[in-house]
Amino acid sequence: MLAVVSLVVGIVIGGSLVTHSVRNEATGLIGVQAFTAVCALESLRAGDTNDAINILEGDLDVSLMTLGANTSGIPPSLRQSLVMPVQHARNYRAKYPSTHLGAGSSEQIGQAFTFFDEKSGH
Repeated sequence: MLAVVSLVVGIVIGGSLVTHSVRNEATGLIGVQAFTAVCALESLRAGDTNDAINILEGDLDVSLMTLGANTSGIPPSLRQSLVMPVQHARNYRAKYPSTHLGAGSSEQIGQAFTFFDEKSGH
């Protein structure tokens, strides 16, 4: 299930980076979020909390990797509103480290954390 979610997220993010259409990006991301939520909810209802956690943590990691890889493209008007969610994600990952990321993915997540630390003044 996690592999399917990751594939869909990758396709949508990759497609949205190519099209550069705000409307298409927002629509695609909303679709991915809905798909991820349904997969996690189905896992929870089936009693498979480990699968639900894996789905949600995979979604968190993909979001952080996307931010880390695209920090220069984040408009200044949006940066400050992302500081708190990224800090919460950092706190979560400090408590529950990801066990399935490669070095490149971890580096992108680190870039997101560093970028938003600089924006928050920490």
